[in-house]
Amino acid sequence: MVFDRNYMRSTVARRMFMLFVLAALLPVVVAGVWSLITASRILTEQAEEQLKENAKTLGVSVYERLGMAEMTLKELAQQYQVDNISFGTHIGQQQFSAIAVLNDAGLTGIRGDLDSIPALSEENLEHIASGNPLLLSQRTAANFELLLLTAAGGSGEILVAQLLPDYIWGNSYYLPGQHQMCVLWSDRSPLYCSSEDMKLALTMAMPDSLDLDGDASIYWRQNDRKLLGQTWEVALERHFGHEPWVLLIGKPDHEVLANVTDFRVVFVTVFLAALLIAALITMSQIRKRMVPLEKLATYAGHVSNKRFHEPLEVDSGDEFEGLAISLRKMSRGLASHFSILATMSLVDREILSSPEPGAVVDIVLSRLRNIVPCDNAVVTVLDRAAPKMAQNYLLLAGEAQSKTKRIKIDRDLDLMFGDAKAGIFLDKEKPPGFCQALVVDGAASMFCMPIIKSEKIYGVLTLGYCQPPELGGNLMHQASEICGRLALAMATVERDEQLYHQAHFDNLTGLANRQLFAQRLNMEIRRAERDHSSLALLFIDLDNFKIINDVRGHSAGDQLIRKVAGRLSERVRDSDLISRLGGDEFTVLLSTIDGEEDAGRVAKEILESLQKPFTIDGSQHFISASIGVTLYPGDGRTVEELLRNADTAMYRAKEAGRDQCMFFQEEMNLAAVRRVKLESQLRTVVESQGMKLHFQPVLDAQTQEVVGAEALMRWPVSCDQGPSPDEFIPVAEETGLIVPLGYAALEEACRAMMAWRTKGIELENIAVNVSPRQFNEPGFVSEVLAILDRHGLEPHFLELEITESLLLEEVQRIRMVLEELCRHEIRLAIDDFGTGYSALGYLRRYPVQTIKIDRSFVNEIDQSESPQKLTRAIIAMSHGLGKRVVAEGVENQRQFDVLAAQGCDLVQGHLFSHAMPIDTFASYARKQNGKVMMKALVAGDK
Repeated sequence: MVFDRNYMRSTVARRMFMLFVLAALLPVVVAGVWSLITASRILTEQAEEQLKENAKTLGVSVYERLGMAEMTLKELAQQYQVDNISFGTHIGQQQFSAIAVLNDAGLTGIRGDLDSIPALSEENLEHIASGNPLLLSQRTAANFELLLLTAAGGSGEILVAQLLPDYIWGNSYYLPGQHQMCVLWSDRSPLYCSSEDMKLALTMAMPDSLDLDGDASIYWRQNDRKLLGQTWEVALERHFGHEPWVLLIGKPDHEVLANVTDFRVVFVTVFLAALLIAALITMSQIRKRMVPLEKLATYAGHVSNKRFHEPLEVDSGDEFEGLAISLRKMSRGLASHFSILATMSLVDREILSSPEPGAVVDIVLSRLRNIVPCDNAVVTVLDRAAPKMAQNYLLLAGEAQSKTKRIKIDRDLDLMFGDAKAGIFLDKEKPPGFCQALVVDGAASMFCMPIIKSEKIYGVLTLGYCQPPELGGNLMHQASEICGRLALAMATVERDEQLYHQAHFDNLTGLANRQLFAQRLNMEIRRAERDHSSLALLFIDLDNFKIINDVRGHSAGDQLIRKVAGRLSERVRDSDLISRLGGDEFTVLLSTIDGEEDAGRVAKEILESLQKPFTIDGSQHFISASIGVTLYPGDGRTVEELLRNADTAMYRAKEAGRDQCMFFQEEMNLAAVRRVKLESQLRTVVESQGMKLHFQPVLDAQTQEVVGAEALMRWPVSCDQGPSPDEFIPVAEETGLIVPLGYAALEEACRAMMAWRTKGIELENIAVNVSPRQFNEPGFVSEVLAILDRHGLEPHFLELEITESLLLEEVQRIRMVLEELCRHEIRLAIDDFGTGYSALGYLRRYPVQTIKIDRSFVNEIDQSESPQKLTRAIIAMSHGLGKRVVAEGVENQRQFDVLAAQGCDLVQGHLFSHAMPIDTFASYARKQNGKVMMKALVAGDK
């Protein structure tokens, strides 16, 4: 088998190779490692058992030799008792190297050299006296000496013999293999070792913590070899009076695992053989799979490069061969499809780049025969402005360019096609007018298909044939594709026009919207800058449009907006531009004006035009407008500056009384900046709950007793540093901050009322102003009741002051809220009465207990008779309806005298006191009511 490395360049081939090899070798490796570990464990356990047995055997042998030496020594002791053994006796020569007698005279040698023995303890002497031998050991410079002692007679003499090491340890020479033996002393130092190397290794490596009496194996290193050892204890205490010896038998680790080493060699050989076999099998399978796969991949690359006619031969007899057959079929289909798509893409590119349907139709007809075989053709495009007219684009037989002609449609296309949206064959005897030219050109058969999108017919495609055609499903589909593209082009043009109109014109009025106005204004600014000319911008806002919208409905409001747009268009030149910014706001751009006079004249004409009545649904309505005017370049050089300043001027016109025009001045900008700053400061005050509440006393007009108080908001700094209520209250109304401010005022007012009552100051009620915005908040009544409950204040002590304008909004809903407040005994007052839409109707209709005359009437009551008549009428009317009357803004004694004489019930104003903090008010109320009480007492005494 030839190993072709080219196959391994493939990622799939490398992945298959790795998977095959792993699948073959992984079980071998796992089994081999597991077998190696198991064999090592079993051999180690067997070696440990063998060493344990050898240690035991050697220990028994040593004990037996000590016993034989004891018998020999006792035999010598008997001879010594009988005839005193002579010096140089031969008994025990193989066992003892020296023999001596120990008595009171000292140590007397019998054989060999024995100079000294260790001192005997009382315990040793008792052991010998009992008839047992005594084994002593003493350390010499080079080794240990073993002495065996026994009693020699009744006179207390002791026979001492020095044991030969070869006799005691002789059996160690016959240990199998490379076994080694060592006898360990009580301090774990070697007493005797079969080799000096072992003795040296144990002396250096024996751990102090080793439990020599245990069954655990002992490992140590000796001459760079690892040894395995087992121990056996030789018990000597009972009989020989000596501490036990521990026999250590060791064996090299490589000898223990000799069979494992052989197994490793075999395993490596088997592993390499398995690796080679797996590699060979893998390469064979890779070659068998990769050859057809590479052919398929190569052919797929040809297809992706549009080389559809390259050969592909796969004879593997499996799924790869079936895949090759399918791929060849797909390639032939793609070749045909791409040919059509190439032509279609040219058409699509022209469609996207051509803004007019006529140009797109010309392109389609020039390439039509490449897509759908035909002799001649005509594309009929309906006129969007005149649906009964159309433009005919005719492609005659033998010609490459189309001709155009405007025609009249003589058929209802919706009825003509009906449910046959896929196309119909036409009768050449009675053809429709739009394809009559094809019959004249020689067409014997005609196939007609609508150009339709989203159920809307934009035109018709008619294919003419000199001979009856064979229109199969594929050709029908291609004709449908052509119609679809033509419909898309026509719908795109229509949609672009609609989108442009929607993006730049107002849907309601047809005027330019904000975006188009900004673009046009920017262009006019650049032109004026270039020509050193001027232009004017008029910002128009209808006055009180919301009232009409709310009362008559949004439909009436929309009609009014359209009529206003019509009147504005009548008052400007064709070169000027009118736009609707939204709602009831309009702008007028006056280009190329001579000066401020021209802009003022146009603004005046617009105001006069809007003052005329508007008839809506048979009813006449009157409105007015406020106009702000800016001039370029004096009032701004950008779109943003001109619009912003015109808006500012318009608001100043509204503040000045409405129905007028006002030109922008720089001081207006300063006022706008101040308002923005005030709004920011107001938000900070609301968030920090820093707004203060002062209280102005309300006095009985007859007794001048303090009977109530009105809660008034004050800035959290002194009046000469912070804005007045007339400044920040309107800003709070516009921004919606009046709602949290109003609830905070209710909280503080109820807290103050309870504090005064605790101090013995009995007031009828405390009045708190409620803005229309707060009154219209969902859950307003529930929140008021919750505040009263939190402070423990009974509802009849609270009076809510509302404005007249509130009573004109959504009558039924306002009535429901007011009646719910009254059911809970909360008092209601109409503030600033006489300045709005004062009418007896709502005074009679709504449950209001108090009428507060506006200070504008009270200010002039001491100067002329006319205000006096008004106040007299208001008081009389209110009393007639059972309402009590409060006069605000009483500044001098003359005003008070007139009001008191007219029967006004209550008064408040600077004549009596300014608004005061809570503690100051308490002091004032005590003092004032004390004076009233004193006057009453004096009058009573009189």
